Amino acid sequence: MTMPDGNTPGATFPDVLPIALEMAVPLHIGRLRHVDAARRMAEAADAATVIGSHGDDLQYGGKHCADAFNALARGLAIGAYQPGGITFAGMHWCTTIHEGCPQARPTAGKR
Repeated sequence: MTMPDGNTPGATFPDVLPIALEMAVPLHIGRLRHVDAARRMAEAADAATVIGSHGDDLQYGGKHCADAFNALARGLAIGAYQPGGITFAGMHWCTTIHEGCPQARPTAGKR
Protein backbone atom coordinates (compact mmCIF):
# COMPACT_ATOMS: atom_id res chain seq x y z
CA MET A 1 0.00 0.00 0.00
CA THR A 2 1.32 3.43 -0.90
CA MET A 3 0.40 6.52 1.09
CA PRO A 4 -0.54 9.82 -0.62
CA ASP A 5 2.97 11.12 0.06
CA GLY A 6 4.42 8.21 -1.93
CA ASN A 7 5.79 6.42 1.12
CA THR A 8 4.75 3.02 2.28
CA PRO A 9 3.53 2.42 5.83
CA GLY A 10 6.51 1.65 8.01
CA ALA A 11 8.90 3.42 5.65
CA THR A 12 12.12 4.28 7.41
CA PHE A 13 13.00 7.82 8.37
CA PRO A 14 15.80 8.04 5.80
CA ASP A 15 13.08 8.31 3.13
CA VAL A 16 12.35 11.83 4.38
CA LEU A 17 15.78 12.63 5.79
CA PRO A 18 16.87 14.95 2.94
CA ILE A 19 13.68 17.01 3.21
CA ALA A 20 14.02 17.30 6.97
CA LEU A 21 17.70 18.25 6.71
CA GLU A 22 16.92 20.96 4.14
CA MET A 23 14.90 22.66 6.87
CA ALA A 24 16.88 21.80 9.99
CA VAL A 25 20.48 22.47 8.92
CA PRO A 26 19.90 26.16 8.05
CA LEU A 27 18.19 26.63 11.42
CA HIS A 28 21.24 25.20 13.18
CA ILE A 29 23.55 27.35 11.02
CA GLY A 30 21.66 30.42 12.19
CA ARG A 31 21.83 29.32 15.82
CA LEU A 32 25.58 28.84 15.55
CA ARG A 33 26.22 32.22 13.90
CA HIS A 34 27.49 33.85 17.09
CA VAL A 35 29.21 30.77 18.52
CA ASP A 36 33.01 30.79 18.43
CA ALA A 37 35.02 28.10 16.66
CA ALA A 38 36.11 26.37 19.87
CA ARG A 39 32.52 25.98 21.03
CA ARG A 40 31.47 24.72 17.58
CA MET A 41 34.21 22.08 17.74
CA ALA A 42 33.00 20.97 21.17
CA GLU A 43 29.45 20.74 19.81
CA ALA A 44 30.75 18.75 16.83
CA ALA A 45 32.33 16.23 19.22
CA ASP A 46 29.06 15.95 21.14
CA ALA A 47 27.10 15.49 17.90
CA ALA A 48 29.52 12.78 16.75
CA THR A 49 29.05 10.91 20.01
CA VAL A 50 25.26 10.98 19.68
CA ILE A 51 25.37 9.90 16.03
CA GLY A 52 27.85 7.15 16.82
CA SER A 53 25.72 5.89 19.68
CA HIS A 54 22.27 6.30 18.13
CA GLY A 55 22.69 6.48 14.37
CA ASP A 56 20.84 3.17 14.10
CA ASP A 57 17.81 4.80 15.73
CA LEU A 58 17.94 7.48 13.04
CA GLN A 59 18.19 4.90 10.30
CA TYR A 60 15.64 2.38 11.57
CA GLY A 61 13.58 4.32 14.10
CA GLY A 62 13.99 4.15 17.82
CA LYS A 63 13.66 6.13 20.99
CA HIS A 64 16.77 8.22 20.23
CA CYS A 65 15.77 9.05 16.65
CA ALA A 66 15.06 12.74 17.36
CA ASP A 67 18.33 13.16 19.27
CA ALA A 68 20.28 11.51 16.46
CA PHE A 69 18.55 13.62 13.81
CA ASN A 70 19.30 16.85 15.66
CA ALA A 71 22.91 15.77 16.18
CA LEU A 72 23.25 15.07 12.46
CA ALA A 73 21.71 18.42 11.51
CA ARG A 74 23.88 20.24 14.07
CA GLY A 75 27.02 18.44 12.85
CA LEU A 76 26.25 19.36 9.24
CA ALA A 77 25.65 22.96 10.29
CA ILE A 78 29.02 23.03 12.04
CA GLY A 79 30.60 21.63 8.89
CA ALA A 80 29.07 24.49 6.91
CA TYR A 81 31.36 26.86 8.82
CA GLN A 82 34.49 25.06 7.61
CA PRO A 83 36.32 26.24 4.48
CA GLY A 84 34.47 24.76 1.51
CA GLY A 85 31.40 23.93 3.58
CA ILE A 86 30.03 20.41 3.73
CA THR A 87 28.24 18.10 1.31
CA PHE A 88 26.09 15.22 2.53
CA ALA A 89 23.71 13.04 0.51
CA GLY A 90 24.04 15.34 -2.48
CA MET A 91 23.17 18.46 -0.47
CA HIS A 92 25.65 21.25 0.23
CA TRP A 93 25.74 23.82 3.02
CA CYS A 94 28.28 26.58 3.50
CA THR A 95 28.41 29.96 5.17
CA THR A 96 30.66 31.58 2.58
CA ILE A 97 30.49 31.20 -1.18
CA HIS A 98 33.72 29.51 -2.30
CA GLU A 99 35.38 28.25 -5.46
CA GLY A 100 33.34 25.40 -6.89
CA CYS A 101 30.44 26.19 -4.60
CA PRO A 102 27.20 24.66 -5.89
CA GLN A 103 25.31 27.57 -4.34
CA ALA A 104 27.24 30.19 -6.31
CA ARG A 105 25.19 32.15 -8.83
CA PRO A 106 26.70 33.26 -12.14
CA THR A 107 27.62 36.93 -12.12
CA ALA A 108 25.85 39.10 -14.69
CA GLY A 109 28.00 39.43 -17.79
CA LYS A 110 30.09 36.32 -16.99
CA ARG A 111 29.39 33.03 -18.70
